[in-house]
Amino acid sequence: MRYIDCDSHIVPVDAFDSGAPELRDQRPQVITNQDGSSYMLYPARQKGVPDYARNIRHIFSPRRRDPRVNDPAERVADLTKMLFQTQVLVPSNGLFYHDVDPKLAASVCRSHNNAIARIVKSYPGKFIGLTTVPLEDPVVATEELARSVTELGLSGPVIAPTVNGKDLDDEPLFPFYAKAQELNVPIIVHPVNTGPMPGGWSLTRHYAIRGYGFWSAMGHPMANSLALANLMFGGVLDAFPRLRFCFLEGGGTQVPHLLDGLSVIHEGEGDYSGLKTKPQRRPADYLDRLYFSVRPDETLLQHLIEHYGAQSWVVGSDYPHADVTGNRSTVPAIQAREDLSTDAKEAILGKNALRLFGLAA
Repeated sequence: MRYIDCDSHIVPVDAFDSGAPELRDQRPQVITNQDGSSYMLYPARQKGVPDYARNIRHIFSPRRRDPRVNDPAERVADLTKMLFQTQVLVPSNGLFYHDVDPKLAASVCRSHNNAIARIVKSYPGKFIGLTTVPLEDPVVATEELARSVTELGLSGPVIAPTVNGKDLDDEPLFPFYAKAQELNVPIIVHPVNTGPMPGGWSLTRHYAIRGYGFWSAMGHPMANSLALANLMFGGVLDAFPRLRFCFLEGGGTQVPHLLDGLSVIHEGEGDYSGLKTKPQRRPADYLDRLYFSVRPDETLLQHLIEHYGAQSWVVGSDYPHADVTGNRSTVPAIQAREDLSTDAKEAILGKNALRLFGLAA
């Protein structure tokens, strides 16, 4: 079985080299410090960062970033240490919340996607490349999705839980979803800490002493939950019955609470009886094409599998923020759990990800 790390972040060294010449002075920049660490600057995005996040130094890369993590050869070596065979390459999400000028967004996305494709091609079987798309203009985003999959060989788009303040059931996005379904690629939803986040002020007011703790533990699950609720009750999941979604960095423990709450709404109890739209299936029935990245130490993981089955859960190390560069080892932690069957462990570590991306073992 091929073990797959479904969430790792990268900024290729040539990520922004091939953008439109007339927009070169507006593209993101990688600034390297004297100690070799680096951070990102993107003035065009800075103006859209919510007020509650503006005081964070180097908002697009607040953690110290070792340049080696953007070297594919170094990543391959780390994969061996981490006991993964394949890693999903997720763009540095702070750069790609969908709120800059559409022409600039398209140029930056195309350049970044070209760079990711070069890595995937150079290391066959080691990386699964995701495409970032300029959803500022859904028509152009749909075109870039098609190019990325059919010409570059990338494996699906990663998007934020909202699009420039609008929810994922916004009707102009439907042609984008139709194209993803036609191409048979999943849509990966990843929360963005430089875009609107539920509870923003409450989660970030103590950033100076608590760092990302509240953001990651509570903000990401809330953002993913709202996104899924809108996809479900806004008709997206019914309009595109073969389209798969995967939600990263929210964990699995959120799922029972979310589905129980949405089931109450679906059943039309009390004030909910006047809903204009209603999912055609019960909320839990959509799990056959929904996936969630889980943390290896989630205490309720066994109960998730007992209640919902093993088919909806994948793992993501969040490399370079954990595993080799942090204090967790995802694969050994899952393997060491005595409350999971061997089949469940294999599903979580690789089998489900293969099905998500339509890949052979």
